[in-house]
Amino acid sequence: MRQTKILGLAFFATFVLSVMTSAAASAAKPEFSPVKVKFTTKGESSDIERKDGKKIECSTSTGSGEITAEKSGTFDLLLEGCKIKEGMINIKCTGLNDTIQGSILIKGTFDLRYSLLAAKHTVIVFLPEEFHFACAVVLIRVRGQLVCPIEPLNKKAKEFTITCKEEKGVNDFTEADNAENTKSEKYFLLASVAEEPFEQSGALATEKLTTEMEVEISA
Repeated sequence: MRQTKILGLAFFATFVLSVMTSAAASAAKPEFSPVKVKFTTKGESSDIERKDGKKIECSTSTGSGEITAEKSGTFDLLLEGCKIKEGMINIKCTGLNDTIQGSILIKGTFDLRYSLLAAKHTVIVFLPEEFHFACAVVLIRVRGQLVCPIEPLNKKAKEFTITCKEEKGVNDFTEADNAENTKSEKYFLLASVAEEPFEQSGALATEKLTTEMEVEISA
């Protein structure tokens, strides 16, 4: 009888330990490996659109950044050829601190997270600093966050694709798990035009990210 109890306790302890180990491993993912890796980005046409239909379009983008930790990093992104349409007229939009017409510099940080949308996705949560730009005399301010899936996963690579999709000012992904994978949180961009109140906005872009060495996203 005593031996049976000991075996039962040992089995129970092993089971609890395996559950805890599994949970800890799950909580650690997704993650980058290795870290302290620099990267560059390149993209083609992109846009930022408010739910009321007001839209800025840019023709190209280039950027750089660094994976600074297992779940985070920094980035600089330069949008070029940016404009809004007023009837048949294209009006160039330029960042308040930019010297080239039609260019907008965006800086910030990013987090690697999970997002549930019918299935589990691994996403980048961009956390840009608030940025301002002018289209002629109209001031536009953008703040908030942007959630976009990244691929490939679970294999070493030097090239990754980040895809952001939106329709009528709403991105496909507007939620992501917190860092502990314990609850989902909402993330979205907000834009203000000519001192109007901030309204929900979406971003459309596809960025090709190239790292200086092979990196794996474990998911």
